[in-house]
Amino acid sequence: MKIGGSVLNQPENFVYLLNIIRDYCSTPTVFVFSAFSTLSRQLKEIGLIGKNLGFEKAYRRFCDLKDNLQKLSNQIINKKEQLNEISSKLNDYYENFEKLIFGISVTKELTNRTLDRLLSFGEYLSSTILEGFLKMHRVEAIFLDACEIITTDSNYGNAKPIWEKTKLAVNSKLIPLFRDSNLIFLPGFIGRSELGTITTMGFESSNLTALLLANILEAKSVIFWTDVEGIRTSDPKIVSNTKIIPEISFEDARVASLNGLKLIHPSMYEYFTQNTKINYFYKSAFFPQNEGTIIKETTKYPAMVIIISEPYNLYEIPNSQIILNQSAQDYKLLNIANDFSLKVSAENSENNSFSKQISIITLLNFETNKVLPILDKISKKVIFLYSYPQKNIVKLLVELNEVKEIANYLHNLLLPKK
Repeated sequence: MKIGGSVLNQPENFVYLLNIIRDYCSTPTVFVFSAFSTLSRQLKEIGLIGKNLGFEKAYRRFCDLKDNLQKLSNQIINKKEQLNEISSKLNDYYENFEKLIFGISVTKELTNRTLDRLLSFGEYLSSTILEGFLKMHRVEAIFLDACEIITTDSNYGNAKPIWEKTKLAVNSKLIPLFRDSNLIFLPGFIGRSELGTITTMGFESSNLTALLLANILEAKSVIFWTDVEGIRTSDPKIVSNTKIIPEISFEDARVASLNGLKLIHPSMYEYFTQNTKINYFYKSAFFPQNEGTIIKETTKYPAMVIIISEPYNLYEIPNSQIILNQSAQDYKLLNIANDFSLKVSAENSENNSFSKQISIITLLNFETNKVLPILDKISKKVIFLYSYPQKNIVKLLVELNEVKEIANYLHNLLLPKK
C-alpha cells in the first residue's frame, strides 16, 4: 500500500490511516508513505532561498516550517512520552538540515546531489512524526529506512533503482521483519546510490517505491490511497461533476502520466507491465469502501480524461536568444511569430520577459474531429493549440484565470452524461 502526502495534510486526516490499517492490513503489508503535504516543496524553496538570498532568510523560513511540524505533532499526539521522543529525533534532523543550508548559502550552489540530500529530510521528518503517532495508538508497525533497502544509480534527482541489489536487501532486511510485525512502513521517493549517497527518484515518485517492492515481493495487490476517489475524468478540485474511471489500461495510464496526470508517475508503466498478475488500485482514503480505479493490462474502452497541468510561466523571447539546451520542463513554441517565440517554463526566469501564467489542458482519447468544432467557440481564450489525431490527443495553452471555465466547458460537452 501507498498513502500520499495529500491525505496526511491535515491533523484530522491521520485517523483515516488508522482505519485503513484496521480494515485492510490483516495480511503482511508493506506501507509506503510520502512526505506530508507540501513539505518537499517547502524544503526545496528553503534551499533556493539559501542559495540566492543567504542563510538568514532561509533560516527564518525554516523556523516557520519547524513551527508547523511542532503544531502538527501536538495536534495528533497527546502523550508526553511520544512527543519528547519525537522532538529529540526532529532536533537532530533540524541541526543537520541547518548545516546543509549554511553550506549552500556559503557556496551559492545547489547541485542535484545536494538537492537530493535536502529533499530527503521531508521523508525523515514525516517518518519520525508518523512513527510516534502510530505508537501512541498502539499500532505494532516497524519503520524501515528506504535507503537501507533501495540501491540506485547516481543520477541525482531522477535515480533508477538497481534491481538485483535492491532485491537482495529486500530478502535479507525487509522480509525477516515480518516475523515481528504484520506491518512495515517505509518512506518512498528516496534511495541510496552505490557510492553511499542519498538519491531521489523524481518528484511524485513514491509510487515507484511501492511498485518496486511489490514486484520484488510478488505482492497480490497494490493500493494507492489518495485524497480522491480513484482516477477521475478530470481534476475534481477544478472541474465539477467529474466521474470515476472504473478501469484504465497500462498504455492509457502511461500516456496520461506523460501528459501531466498527477496520480501516475511516467516510470510506473515499466512496473505495471513487469508483473501483470498484480492488481493495481487507486482508492480514496476518505471513502475506502468505494470502488476506485483499477489499472490493468487491457480494457474494453479507452479512458477519456481531461488533464490539467500545474501552472507554468509563459515568456516571450527573441528567436535569436533561444537556447537549444533547455530543461525537460521547458517547451518552445516556434510558430507564434516571425521574430519572437514563446517559452513555457516551470521555473522563474531571471530576465524581465515574463508574460503570464498559463496551464496546459490535455484532452486524451477524444476524437479530434469532434473536439475542434467545440474549440471554435472558445478560440479567443486559447493561446496555443496542438492536435495529434493519430493518438486522439489535443493540447491547449490557456491563461491560468481561464482554466476553470474552459475545463468545465469542455468536460460538460465532451463527456457522456451517463
